[in-house]
Amino acid sequence: MADTFGRFAALPIGPLLAARDGGLTLATTAAADLNRCARSDFALATGVVGAEFALWGDDDVSAVVGFVTPAAPLNQAPGANGEGIGWELATGRLIQGIGAIATGLPLVQHGDIVGMRVSFGSPSRLHLYLNGSLVHQRDLLLAGPLHFAASLAATKAGGLCLAVNAGQWGARSDAAIAGWRLEQAQAAATRLADADWLSAPGDSPANARYEGLVSEGVNLVQELSFWPWGGDPVSQTAAAECVVADAEGMLDGLALTGGAGASVQILLVDETAMLADAAPVFRCAIEQIEINDDGSKTLHLRDAHDYLGQPINRGVFLPNVASLAWKPQPVAIGAVASVPAAGGNSDATSMFLADGPVFVDAVMDRGDLMEPGTFEVAPDQQQLLMKSPPVTPVVVDLSSVGAGMAPATLSVAVAEIMGRLGMGAWLAADCAAIDAATGYAGVGYYAGTSITGRDALNAILPSYGAGCYQDATGVLRFVRVVAPESYEGLPAFELTDDHMASDLIGVPDEAPNLTRRMAYRPNAQALGASDLVTDVVDVPQARRDELTALYRGQVFAAGPLDAHYRRAEAADPVISLFWRAADAQAEIDRVVEIYQRQRFFYQVTVRGDQQLAPLPGQIGRLYYSRYGLADGKPVLSVLIGYGMPAAVTVTLAGGTWLSSDQGSALFDGKPGRASRIRRTGALSITVTLAQAVVPGIVTVLGLNVPAGVAVRAAGAVGTTTRLPDGSVCAWLFPQGAVPVTTVSVEIDTTVTNVDIGEIAIFQAVDVGISDGWGVATIDTSAHTRTKGGQVNTVPGALYRRLTCNLSGRATDVVRGGGLNGTDWETIGAALAGRRRSCVVPQYRDMTTKALDPLLAARSALYGYPTQLPTAENISRQYFSGYIEFEEIPA
Repeated sequence: MADTFGRFAALPIGPLLAARDGGLTLATTAAADLNRCARSDFALATGVVGAEFALWGDDDVSAVVGFVTPAAPLNQAPGANGEGIGWELATGRLIQGIGAIATGLPLVQHGDIVGMRVSFGSPSRLHLYLNGSLVHQRDLLLAGPLHFAASLAATKAGGLCLAVNAGQWGARSDAAIAGWRLEQAQAAATRLADADWLSAPGDSPANARYEGLVSEGVNLVQELSFWPWGGDPVSQTAAAECVVADAEGMLDGLALTGGAGASVQILLVDETAMLADAAPVFRCAIEQIEINDDGSKTLHLRDAHDYLGQPINRGVFLPNVASLAWKPQPVAIGAVASVPAAGGNSDATSMFLADGPVFVDAVMDRGDLMEPGTFEVAPDQQQLLMKSPPVTPVVVDLSSVGAGMAPATLSVAVAEIMGRLGMGAWLAADCAAIDAATGYAGVGYYAGTSITGRDALNAILPSYGAGCYQDATGVLRFVRVVAPESYEGLPAFELTDDHMASDLIGVPDEAPNLTRRMAYRPNAQALGASDLVTDVVDVPQARRDELTALYRGQVFAAGPLDAHYRRAEAADPVISLFWRAADAQAEIDRVVEIYQRQRFFYQVTVRGDQQLAPLPGQIGRLYYSRYGLADGKPVLSVLIGYGMPAAVTVTLAGGTWLSSDQGSALFDGKPGRASRIRRTGALSITVTLAQAVVPGIVTVLGLNVPAGVAVRAAGAVGTTTRLPDGSVCAWLFPQGAVPVTTVSVEIDTTVTNVDIGEIAIFQAVDVGISDGWGVATIDTSAHTRTKGGQVNTVPGALYRRLTCNLSGRATDVVRGGGLNGTDWETIGAALAGRRRSCVVPQYRDMTTKALDPLLAARSALYGYPTQLPTAENISRQYFSGYIEFEEIPA
């Protein structure tokens, strides 16, 4: 989410002052003195905050900047009373109340950047900055909340103007770094999984609940295309989506507010492991939450490095020059030739070069080299100061790295781009490894208009034959294309028929952009013939050719090429950003050497194997029965696509709740969604019911205690049982006949942290079923067969399904209340809507007919009916029926 910066408020505002450009600038509307004040549109009272200002105009500097309280009068300058503090920029005084509290501060000139920062505390601390340097600090005896404020004096309307930095230029001091920003509320983390899961007590965060709402897994696609000879534009994209079952509306608020830009981390973890053991799969950001219906939503996720689409220009021009007002300032990285100098005043004696400090090597006016002494570099190293007005156009050879036209290595160039974006999630070691492997001195990049980080990277990386991609942890990685057969290490992966879910497709690499020639040292602005002086002595023909071309030089690779690429012999040069001819020569020689043999791309789909996830730039071996791959061939992974599987009232005694649900998960109908308790004594959970019932069945599901632990409830005693699926439960069958409104469940365990998935208390009724009933175990695992006939499996949970026929009964049992006041139809209505229920098809010993708790626990199903009981007439007043029931596993 973008920051909201403070600006000058249009109202209220002092007399003869006007906030312009949406509050970014302040000026007088007529001749005025300093007895007036404009303040920010909101006040702040906590943290470390600050504001930065720039001044320009025809009048002398006569301005005050400072901080004021909301009660400060607007017909006095900041600091002229006890409700504020002010810095008189022209006199170097700091004033508060009736006089100066500090003197001797540096005097401020037109074009200087001043900053003020306050650290709220007891006491608060004030810092003052001039052009990035700290010039004064002291305790601030002024309580918040505070507005930043300013006062101007001028001889005419607009005679002096002031701009506040609301993000339109790069911070020059700690005041702007602190910023005057509205505090943004931090949304609580939303944790989802493909099964209800609690993090371990030793995890961070501990006992955090992951709601099992992800219904169809996460589909992830990453595409990388950075081979500059392949004909496709350089690109790096990633996207993911998943369907979430959200019948309870947990994500409604996030969906309606958009949620766009919220960070998302996807992990893969075994359900029995700790969160600390989870393997990262992908980092992304929410693009959109699509509401499908009341029961489901689709999460559309985008590349976490979407910030690369933001501009990297450090600032914009202030409106002191109308032709440049609010235009982005140019970007220069490394060594750049023929950078155009923009006139910063009416006679172009001040000329702007770049948005950051640069080292000037040569200055040319209409192509003629200007002699030393005819110009000088301004102290900020961003402008040229001319001794006399130039004829124009003026172009400059410069470097942002150092003197002598020092180019930027890949590490330096990427660090500059990411630094401008304020991001650090990239691996500098990758760039350093490419720099070390190539030995190239580096490149130069220039953009005279607004440019994004992605566009800048896409311009720089092809010179190295390199590209970037996002790894599983969300870090931006950099890799370089090499000839696969040149790799001497062990293969990172091996792909065979057994891994492939589709036919392998071989596509010849046509390399439509391949050429033997590489240009270097491109001109930021190529001059026209009419832009040059006519004197061929001052500007000889060789220099004219350099200045009017798109680049200063080119090199040629003489190595052999496969006949398939003969079109490269006469192709135009590819323009690199290298400054040195030797770097361009080495790179084009390497490329031509790669194409000494014909190259191919191979496309294949691999599904179901989460361990097989090749990364861009890795070298592996590919086996296939066709295309000459039967004996294996080393390949470079470029395009990757794979899919990630989807992994009342209660009182507690003898323990404390560790999970945030405070016990509500015990009654949500999801045994896999556990509440966690830290046991401190004899553990007892008392449930208060909304109405009195005669408990016939009490079950406790999803336990993490051992089998054989005693459990008591409603006068019944039982022990925990471990089911074939590994879950632990306890089923109790009370024999009382008195309705109760409270039931206490006691668990005699020595486990310290106890997980309980569900507690259910049911009335019970015995309904006869016919022979032939069945219980089927359903495996939700997904299986995909490969081209080689092998099977890849995504494990899923087991659950059981009961199908049975109701034995013939008379009408009163069906619809006459013949089952102790209830009947089939009443039971069917009570089971409708997936209400919590259970069936126990076997619970008596066949010989003695006595209750068999172990048999009952093994056969009982907790869940919901998928087919409510039917009533089918079989003869006059007798009916049979049919029911289907599915388990919700723990």
